[in-house]
Amino acid sequence: MWKFIFIFLILCNISLWFIVFTYPDNNLHIIACDVGQGDGILIMKKTTQIIIDGGPGSKMTNCLDRHLPFWDRTIEMVMNTHPQLDHYEGLIDVFKRYHVQIFTANSLKAVAPEYGVLRNEVLSKGVKVLTPVAGMKFVAGSTTIDILHPSAQFVSENSEEVVDPTSQNTTLGAGVLGAYTSPLDPNEFSIQAVLHYGNFDAMFTGDADWAVEQIEAEQNLLTDIEYLKVPHHGSKNGLNQDLLDRTTPEIAVISDGKKNTYGHPHKQTLDMLEKAKVQILRTDQMGDVEVVSDGERYWVKK
Repeated sequence: MWKFIFIFLILCNISLWFIVFTYPDNNLHIIACDVGQGDGILIMKKTTQIIIDGGPGSKMTNCLDRHLPFWDRTIEMVMNTHPQLDHYEGLIDVFKRYHVQIFTANSLKAVAPEYGVLRNEVLSKGVKVLTPVAGMKFVAGSTTIDILHPSAQFVSENSEEVVDPTSQNTTLGAGVLGAYTSPLDPNEFSIQAVLHYGNFDAMFTGDADWAVEQIEAEQNLLTDIEYLKVPHHGSKNGLNQDLLDRTTPEIAVISDGKKNTYGHPHKQTLDMLEKAKVQILRTDQMGDVEVVSDGERYWVKK
C-alpha cells in the first residue's frame, strides 16, 4: 500500500515540475507556423493564445503541439481573416481539439464544403462569434488588437445579405457566419489588424491586396510598426510601396510553401523589402518563424 502511495507522490512531483518548466514566460510570442502554402499564426502571452488563420490541411495543430503547453487546452480567440481554404481548413481540427472561447471572422459566405464543416464545428460547440469591422478593439491583458479593415461601410457597399434560417440575428454580418455574398475577390474582405504590446507593433494582413491598402492609406489607418505579415504570401499584388513607406516595418514575415506553384514570394516583393532594408523571414526557408518581444525589444527565436 505504502509503495503505491510513494510511487503516486513521485509521479505527482514529476508532473508538477514538468508544468513549472513548461510554463510560458512573460514575453509576447508571435509564431508564423509552417503550414505550407497558406497562413497560420499563433500569438501567445503567458497562458493567453490567439490564432489568426489555420492554413490548409492539418499542419496548424502540429504547430500548436510544438509550442503550446500540453496542459493548456483553451484558445482565447481564433480569427479567420477570410474564408479561403488555405486560411481556414486547419481551423477545423483546432475547434475539434481545443476549447475556443471566441471566433472572429468576416461573414462572407464560402461555397467550399470544408467551410460548412468549420461552421458546424463552431456552432455545435456554442462558440461566441464576432464579426470585426474597422474601429473595433480587442483587449487581452497587456495586449490589444485594433481592426483596420474591412469597415462596415465597405461591407455594406460590396455585399448582398444572405438569409440564414439558423440564426435569429438579422443584422448584416453581425456574428453570423456566411451572412453575405459579394462579387468581389474574397481577398478584399481580409481582416487586417494591428497588435500592440508596449512599444512593439505587429500588422496582420491576410491576403489583402494593394486596393485594400489604398483604402487604409486614404483613411490614415496605417502607422509605424516593427512586424509585418506580408500580404498574400508575398505575391506581386500583395505589397505596395505605399504600405511599406507608411508602416516602415523592421521585419517582414512571409508565410508560403516550399516550391509552391504560385511563385510566391514574388521577386518584385522581395526586391521592395530588400531595398527598404527590411529583414525577411520566410516559412518555406525557416519552418516556424518565431518572433519574441518584451514590449521594448524584439528578437527572432532560433
